[in-house]
Amino acid sequence: LHAEAARGSFSDFLKRNDHQIDYQLAALCVALTRDPARGHELRTCDLHTVLSFLDSLSFVGVMERSDACAEVLSRIMPDADAIRLPCLNSAVYRGVSVRTLERLRLEYEALREDPRLAPIFVREALVHARAAAAMARLERQVAQPSEPPRRLVGRETVSASRFSTRHGEFADTAIVCRLPLGQEHLVHGPYDRLRSGCYAVEFGVAVADARTGGRIQLEASSNGAVSLRRRWIGPVASAPARTLHFVNDAASNVLEFRVRTQGFAGGQLIFEGVTVRRSTIWRAWPSALTRLLSRARGWTSRRAPRLDAHDTQAAIPIEARARTLSTDRAT
Repeated sequence: LHAEAARGSFSDFLKRNDHQIDYQLAALCVALTRDPARGHELRTCDLHTVLSFLDSLSFVGVMERSDACAEVLSRIMPDADAIRLPCLNSAVYRGVSVRTLERLRLEYEALREDPRLAPIFVREALVHARAAAAMARLERQVAQPSEPPRRLVGRETVSASRFSTRHGEFADTAIVCRLPLGQEHLVHGPYDRLRSGCYAVEFGVAVADARTGGRIQLEASSNGAVSLRRRWIGPVASAPARTLHFVNDAASNVLEFRVRTQGFAGGQLIFEGVTVRRSTIWRAWPSALTRLLSRARGWTSRRAPRLDAHDTQAAIPIEARARTLSTDRAT
């Protein structure tokens, strides 16, 4: 599949590997078959059997409603602590731009009109719709008066155990990541919501035993895509340098704090969690300005013609692209 993906466009990949389109149905067929060796014969699976199986389950969730899934699970298991499910797209953490993800989504949606692929999309949509309906029924059964987002009083410490990591290891109360690693984020989380307002987050982070100097990037973001505030610091930094002030403009935002490094040869990144407290607009105004500029760019991009949608072109300086356009017109 990796070789196939490297050879052509996303659309061509799905046309050649159409079994990737109905992946949810295929996974359920594998689970239901009595002969796992026949897992590749997924198209022989009875759709009615799969839908009936979903109806028989005590709990079914859908990915885009992970917060609702966690709430329902917490209510049907009252003796357990409050359950949180991470809501993230791993492509974002591996350096794929939001614009590229949007382009891929549009290519995916366009394939629904392909006569050969349309029946596959329909089967997959039926499975997803049945799962969403089952979850909606369960929500109604366990419904309680909705609670407003938490209001932060004083300081709140979020331990490292609430964060996610792909390369690190949990050691006592910290996450330890060996350096150097790639450009992706080493630690990210906790995917919580807070009431709208101004906040400050202090990162408990340091680098130990590094042979050469480097730097650490701290970032506060929302909904996996919007950067609220970020800063590069040295391997040894004071508490004010490790603190980001930001504005949370909507109580529905899923907040995330993440860390990555650059330039270290050897050593370890030690992450001990974060401390969140209320802040003031005077300290958080750069974050508010960033949000306003981001919205302004989104507003203008929807109304102005785009020169090019590809990332490679977007990286070319505006002056060089203008010269290229002028040459094309002259030609």
